[in-house]
Amino acid sequence: MKKIAILGATGFIGKSLIYCLSQEEDFEVFAFARSPEKINTFLDSLDKKTNFIACSFDEFFNHEYDAVINCIGIGDPKEMKEAGFELFEITERFDNMALDYLRRRPKTRYINFSSGAVYGKTVGTPIDTESLLVLDINHIDQGDCYAVSKINCEAKHRCLVDLNIVDIRLFSFFSRFLGLENSGFLLSHVINAINNKTVFTAVPDDFIRDFINPHDILNLIKLIIKKERINDFFDAYSLEPVSFFHLLKYFQEKYNLKYKISRNIDLISPTGLKNAYYSKNKKAETLGYYPKFSSLTGIEEEIKYLIN
Repeated sequence: MKKIAILGATGFIGKSLIYCLSQEEDFEVFAFARSPEKINTFLDSLDKKTNFIACSFDEFFNHEYDAVINCIGIGDPKEMKEAGFELFEITERFDNMALDYLRRRPKTRYINFSSGAVYGKTVGTPIDTESLLVLDINHIDQGDCYAVSKINCEAKHRCLVDLNIVDIRLFSFFSRFLGLENSGFLLSHVINAINNKTVFTAVPDDFIRDFINPHDILNLIKLIIKKERINDFFDAYSLEPVSFFHLLKYFQEKYNLKYKISRNIDLISPTGLKNAYYSKNKKAETLGYYPKFSSLTGIEEEIKYLIN
C-alpha cells in the first residue's frame, strides 16, 4: 500500500483528490491542513475513510511517504487579487518544507501543483512545446505575482536534479468541491446564477478553457508515483477543451441559465484574459497518461452535485 501525504487537504484540489482516493484500495493517505478538525469533518462525509489520517503540519516529518502532493496555494481569482506578497510567502513556506523532507528521504516523489500561468499573462494561442514565457518585467503588477511564484518554484525544482520532483501545470480544474460562496471562480458565478435564478453577466469575447476532471489528475499522479526516478514537468489536459460560449449554451439548455453580455472587468482573471488558455503539449503521454474526460463531460460529471 502506497503512503501519500496531501498538503492542503481542505482546499479545492486537496478535497477533490481525497474524494478520488477514497474510492481506491491501494493508498494510505495522510491529510495535512492547519485544522485537522476540518479534515475530519470532511472525511466524515465520505463513504470510505478507513485509510485516511488527519494531521497538522507539525506532524509532517513524523511519517514516511511514498509521495508528497502539494495542493497548497491561492487559486481563487478573488483571493489572488488581494494576496500580493502573501502568494510568495505561502508558496515558499510549504515548498521548502516538502524539499526538506525529500533531502531526508530522497526516494520520495514530490508532486507539486503548478499552473499554466507560468507561460505568462498574454496567451492568445494554445500552449505547445515551443511556447515561451511572456512577462513584462518592467511593469510587474499584482496579477503577475501568482505566475512569478510558480515560475520560481519550478526553477528550483529543475535545479534539484537528483530529487524526484514533478510539477503538474493546471490550466483549469473543476470538481464538485468548487467553492460557491464568495468565490471568484468564473463557474462559481455561473452556478450561483443558476441556483439563485439570477442573470449571469458574461464578457463579450469568447475564450477557450481546458477543465481537468479530478479522476484524470489522480490517474496522472499514479503514473508519476510508479516512476523510480523522475524530475520533470507535465502540462495537464483533458480529452478536449471547450469554449465558454459553448458552456453557456449548455448551461442554458440543461439548467435554464439566463445570461447577458457585458464587458464586466470583474469577471476577468487577475492573470489576464487569455483567449486560449490550454496546452497542446502532450508530454504526459510518455508516462501513459490518456485522459478519460473532455472539459464538457468532466463538468457534466461533477456539476450535478453543485446545482441547488
